[in-house]
Amino acid sequence: VCLMCVDFENQEVREMAQSSVPLVTIDHEVPGKDCIFSDNKSGMRDLLAHVLERGHRRIAFLHGTPSKVTDQRLAAFYEVMEEQNLWQPPEYIFETYYQNTETEYVAMQKLLALPERPTCVLLTDDYSALGGIDAIAQAGLRIPEDISIVGYDGNTLLQKTRPRLTTLRQDGEEMGKRAAIRLISRIEKPDTELLPPDHVRGKLLVGETVARIE
Repeated sequence: VCLMCVDFENQEVREMAQSSVPLVTIDHEVPGKDCIFSDNKSGMRDLLAHVLERGHRRIAFLHGTPSKVTDQRLAAFYEVMEEQNLWQPPEYIFETYYQNTETEYVAMQKLLALPERPTCVLLTDDYSALGGIDAIAQAGLRIPEDISIVGYDGNTLLQKTRPRLTTLRQDGEEMGKRAAIRLISRIEKPDTELLPPDHVRGKLLVGETVARIE
């Protein structure tokens, strides 16, 4: 079984993950099982390198609920901020839900209401970005002239919107390929030593949503 895009806290999913069935997970680590991760730390670093190169220093981060993925992205965010000697106020950091436009909308509204709002916002994911974009439009602001945004995932549909979203495309094809190889190996050689989690690097897609600040 390959487990991905599921609620890993669901009782049936947990029973499956703890069973003896050959199993590989994607973007979630289960002790004693093979797993494949998108390289979230390098992805965040690539996004931040682009944002910083464009001159942004007041950077907000809307991140997902606690998970291995969120932990990796948050760690990379704070590491880069420390390396650049930048400090982001706590009100620039919000927890939202993945794939949820409503929580993204509310979080963006709060950011826009701050006395000194950020110049760039890292959004939870491309789909959730629609909520942030809606909040910006309703505030009468323009992207990227008034505020810059970046997404995460590389959603094909969002690459058709204008301005085209700057984002990090995860390599789902490579992740699926490596998961299949791990799973076949586990089926054929169930007693072999468990390998460390595999991390697959994504690709920065430079769009039109990050303004240059002089």
